[in-house]
Amino acid sequence: MASVDYSENLKKSLEEFSKQENKTITPELEGVIDNISKTGITCYPWNILKDLFYFKLSEILDIFEKEYLEQSNISNLPNSPQSSPSNNVNLKDEEMAKIKNQVNTSGLLKMKKDFLQNFKDSKAAPFTIQRLCELIINYQMYKSFSKYLCAVEKMLNVSSLPHLTPEEVIEYNKNKNSSRISDNENNNSEAKDIPSIDTYAFSSSFTTSFPTATTTSASENNDTDQEMKDVENEK
Repeated sequence: MASVDYSENLKKSLEEFSKQENKTITPELEGVIDNISKTGITCYPWNILKDLFYFKLSEILDIFEKEYLEQSNISNLPNSPQSSPSNNVNLKDEEMAKIKNQVNTSGLLKMKKDFLQNFKDSKAAPFTIQRLCELIINYQMYKSFSKYLCAVEKMLNVSSLPHLTPEEVIEYNKNKNSSRISDNENNNSEAKDIPSIDTYAFSSSFTTSFPTATTTSASENNDTDQEMKDVENEK
């Protein structure tokens, strides 16, 4: 299990990134998303972490939108007269396909706009933030604009919990490493239980306990399995 990365320098980098007009993501900021994808734990305030996620999601969705519109324009090109024996029928089919495509496109673009606005207005990190990080890192596994958009949108529909304080990060990493050493020394004895993250208290402003990084609901696992099947079908 990976350790939770926290540093004041990274926090300052996130704060500076939030204030930038022309934003540029550095490798160290990319590393923040990568670390959360491995641990499922956030240790930076959501108001500064959110800007990093918003920028990455906007960037990825713009890529999907561009590819989708390019494919739509190709499919809307009229057929040559020589390739269609019944021009009147073909013209009607082309018009219907064009109208259907316009409806689908407008719906997707509205869905994208609404998602980004809702994400921007969110007050706390989504409970499924680890899965969201995986979707950001591995977005190229998806070949469909609509399916990727549905996948990330679903991440906002789950209740959220507070992030860890720096002190809790230190305590969590210390206990995790101590448990690992203890297990190695007692291979022939019963392994000791590793303390879960919800045994540590949050700052006074929160009373909710944090779940373990590996905790997922059955429905979320089923949804993830279905997403991966969809991705395989697209291929």
